[in-house]
Amino acid sequence: MGAGGTPMASHRGWKKYFERSTLYATDIDERVVKNEGGIYAYHCDQTNAASIQTMWAQPNIPEAFDVMIDDGLHVLEANTHFFENSIHKLRVGGIYVVEDILSVKLGYWEQKIKKEYIQNYPDLVFRLFSIPNWANALDNNVLIIYKTA
Repeated sequence: MGAGGTPMASHRGWKKYFERSTLYATDIDERVVKNEGGIYAYHCDQTNAASIQTMWAQPNIPEAFDVMIDDGLHVLEANTHFFENSIHKLRVGGIYVVEDILSVKLGYWEQKIKKEYIQNYPDLVFRLFSIPNWANALDNNVLIIYKTA
């Protein structure tokens, strides 16, 4: 969130975008682990497998999701770790999104997908996009993953 951030701002933004949905959000920052207006928040450290498994074991969390968005730490290692420990929750026909990927890490993502993920996850389609934006060349990139089977 950063020092100047507003607690739950991202959760509220996603809820506004997906207004008719129920949002299940996670955060490492205890200040934003609050439920409100169709948002159910859980504590989770996306760099820690045990923390991710504990979060998924919560009884109120659904078995599968249509859309999953990683709007977390925005660090390659955290994004890949959360993906690897969470992709089993994506419903067939669902999409998983990793947003705000750093431009300097696109090559790492391409190699990870090509050398590891395509073989390990044959039921997933991976598409990495760089979205040109003169105001944001730092991290205006997104990975979209589609589950086929």
